[in-house]
Amino acid sequence: MVYLEDDVPVWNSGTIYFDDEIVRYQGKRYLALKKTSSDMPGRCKAGIWKLLGFEDSQREADNDDEFCYSEEPLDKENIIQNEAAEKESMPQPTPAKAADKPLAKKQTLKERQDEEMAKRSKAAQQQCVPAPEQKMNTPQEDQHSVNEALKEIEFKKIKGFNADEQNIVSKLILPQHSKEDVKLIWTSSHPMLISTLGQVNRPGDGLDVAVNISVSASKNKISATRFFTLRVKALEKRYSDSECVDMAYDILDFEQIKGHNTKISAITQDLALPKQGHYGTQILWTVNEHELLEQSGCLNRERVKKDTQIRLYAIIVKNDAQRLKYFDLTLQSHE
Repeated sequence: MVYLEDDVPVWNSGTIYFDDEIVRYQGKRYLALKKTSSDMPGRCKAGIWKLLGFEDSQREADNDDEFCYSEEPLDKENIIQNEAAEKESMPQPTPAKAADKPLAKKQTLKERQDEEMAKRSKAAQQQCVPAPEQKMNTPQEDQHSVNEALKEIEFKKIKGFNADEQNIVSKLILPQHSKEDVKLIWTSSHPMLISTLGQVNRPGDGLDVAVNISVSASKNKISATRFFTLRVKALEKRYSDSECVDMAYDILDFEQIKGHNTKISAITQDLALPKQGHYGTQILWTVNEHELLEQSGCLNRERVKKDTQIRLYAIIVKNDAQRLKYFDLTLQSHE
């Protein structure tokens, strides 16, 4: 078999090469180690093309018509051995340029260029967009904000459905936040009666309680406080029938029945005798001198010939409980 150097094809990017195929490129011969197409010999990753050696260009120029014959078939193994022998007999070649050496790095040139472009683009964006500036308030500005926040907190704005400061019976509206980043903190002298959230619990013992609440407004290092004094109304205490009768007994006096009279010792006008007493009681009236003073309180003064002392009885009743009270009166003669 005859081996001709011109039979070794020149590498072409559009041709598909299979394992063990040999090509020429830029005065060198390469052996394909795997299937490839567009991978350029000497400029691609290692493991695709193997450098076999340099072509003898001088011999090719002097012997244009001379061919190299071989008596034995020249297979690929013989070609490799011959190339190796030629390489040893030839002078040491000039080291290949960096561009001809296969790239052994993991990143390709294009990948490194794309990464560098991305870094430059990010740096340019950071330079074009300035960081937001935080405005620092002066103590005077903070003080003004605090004062305005406290000024807004008036009783009419926190009272809810309560009538006034002395009659607190339902929930208060205590704001927890304010404008301009002003913090509000509430405190209470009786948190069980008025909580810091405005919840109201009325006393159950019948006694009203005065409660001091305060709100502190603060911004940065500036703070101020406002105070309120509120009276929480107690729940109406539930009393027994006997207790109601006793309390009505204590309240009933001459001032409630005197009418236009001024003295209990000088009755000259009709009396005002109520039928309803305090705490849901009823009052029944009776007298020992019916002809002079009727049970309704009407005075028959024409029959009073002289100053006369009589006893007026009041029977205070609630269900099965009752109690008797009397008034000693002096009916004054009209003469």
